[in-house]
Amino acid sequence: KLKQYDKAIEVLDETLEIAPDNAKALYRRGQAYHGKREYQKSVQDLKKALQYAPNDKSIISELVAVKGEIQAYHAKEKQMFSKFFSSTS
Repeated sequence: KLKQYDKAIEVLDETLEIAPDNAKALYRRGQAYHGKREYQKSVQDLKKALQYAPNDKSIISELVAVKGEIQAYHAKEKQMFSKFFSSTS
């Protein structure tokens, strides 16, 4: 919430060294990676968190949000490249 993603990741890394199956820590680190736009790491953590807490609606909604941003990014990238290649011919 404070957008101090690097600090949050640092603290959560320490937490996960002690308790690697802590779903809440994985979820929070996934959120921090999402905030940093490191989508693959975010998805990785959120999927792992979901294994430990399969019915947690906040994890599910965060995962959906990250996947939506990935799709939007790819669509924007595809559109950008299609314009680039169509203007050079």
